[in-house]
Amino acid sequence: MSSLGAYLAPEVALGPNLSLRLPVYAAELGSVSVNQRGTAFHGGLDSFQGGVVLDYRPWENGVFVSGGVLWGGYDFSGQLREIDTGSGPVSGAFGFEVAQSQDVAPVVSVGYRYFSGSAFYAGVELGGKIATHTLHLTGLEALDSVDKRAVEVEQARINADLEEVSVVPFMTVSAGFAF
Repeated sequence: MSSLGAYLAPEVALGPNLSLRLPVYAAELGSVSVNQRGTAFHGGLDSFQGGVVLDYRPWENGVFVSGGVLWGGYDFSGQLREIDTGSGPVSGAFGFEVAQSQDVAPVVSVGYRYFSGSAFYAGVELGGKIATHTLHLTGLEALDSVDKRAVEVEQARINADLEEVSVVPFMTVSAGFAF
């Protein structure tokens, strides 16, 4: 369990220095506010992810390097009453969703696990999921053609900004039992 969600990662040894891990992460992170290019997005942030990861331990000191793929991702969605287009605000009843652009994404990480001599262990992992996100808007059909075009241009600008961020960093702090 983490401060942001539930994490479960069954693992099976494939050899003395190699293991296969099946991480599953689920969270409902609640209400989030983000200001992007003058528009205040307020909504709920949820995540459900699962994957297949290989862990390689080059030494016997607990350090590991991982690589694999994850399915799923973060979903940020809600309602907007106003979108700042740069040439002025456009009012309406808009829905939004920011979601991962692809269903499957590669993930890489490095970490450390300390085994206490028994079956108990504690660990930390730092990594990045290589994925981009896309903003989708609804409610544009009610706008006149000038406002609709202005909002579509602003949406394209925001999506260009989102494309520039292609790594979603993460940190996992864990404790568990090996059996």
